[in-house]
Amino acid sequence: MKKSIYKWLLLTGVVLLCTGCGKMQNSMSRAVQEKIELVQSEMEEVLSEEEIQNLQINKNFYATLNVPTDVEKIEDTYFIVDCYNNQVIYSDNLNASLTDWNVMCDSMSEGHTIASDGKVYIIDDTENNRLLVYQKRGNIFIHTQTLSNIGDRPHYVIYDIKTNTFYVLSSMTGEIYLLQTRESANADREVYVKDIKTIDEIANTYCRSFSIIDGSIYFTASNGMIVEADFPQCKTRKTYQVPSEIAGLVQLYKIEDYYYATVSTNAEGNQDYATILRARSMEEFQNGNYEDLYDTIEPDRPSTGTPYNISSFDGHYYLVEHRHGHGLFQFDVRDNQIKDITIVQ
Repeated sequence: MKKSIYKWLLLTGVVLLCTGCGKMQNSMSRAVQEKIELVQSEMEEVLSEEEIQNLQINKNFYATLNVPTDVEKIEDTYFIVDCYNNQVIYSDNLNASLTDWNVMCDSMSEGHTIASDGKVYIIDDTENNRLLVYQKRGNIFIHTQTLSNIGDRPHYVIYDIKTNTFYVLSSMTGEIYLLQTRESANADREVYVKDIKTIDEIANTYCRSFSIIDGSIYFTASNGMIVEADFPQCKTRKTYQVPSEIAGLVQLYKIEDYYYATVSTNAEGNQDYATILRARSMEEFQNGNYEDLYDTIEPDRPSTGTPYNISSFDGHYYLVEHRHGHGLFQFDVRDNQIKDITIVQ
């Protein structure tokens, strides 16, 4: 009898404990759900094959880039996010004259990046706080969906193949929006917000990007803080504070044994401190023990430039930069030595 009572009390206690945990989990889920419910998704009208065939592909009007912020190769197509020209352009030839590139999107306001899972293409429309979704029909990119109220100034989007998820950074709130796709009656794929995670350490500062490296995710903030978190949980593991002269961090990128960091400004927002650096660890950045590569990668620049995002494809590395006559550089790294630097655009 006593054994039965004890067993009943134990089970009851477990039930009560689990019920309490459930309430806590539900409370947390409701907080996230409320943010997700703020996101407005609008599907565009589906075009017929005839309507698609009649669409015109516009050529890029601009002979020079105006603050390029991202270059990517997706399948066999190259994309450049031409931020201050408010457009994304594409070509099957990276070295083609810019006026021979096609316009994919010209309805954004200072967007910064593009990412794709091979089925949908997502562009962050930064100043409009929204994402623009495109899908490819034949040789034409069609705008199929818009997701509005994506935090405050969404600034960086990537697709992670291991988790089959798009990650989008709200640059002013420290929020990461996790997006996936599903079948839709209106289009081949519909993008939806699965979850939102918040990095408290950067919730009140401008953060331009994040990087997924070796099982961790790193956030580079404009106050000189690098936040290292578990991935994909996004739970902060450690923070690093870099010197004030390189505080305006843009992006962190791992190449061989080094972490490369691009810098837009110092702590006071002065772009004359823009540069590109590398170090073997976050501790070295924090201690000021880093190598400045500004004159190595671009020795013949006509004026001061601002290195921005690094990407990699076709066996090379690429750096977009703004504030001078060239916007896209190609370089190689072999045995940690920077080689074969070429001006592409």
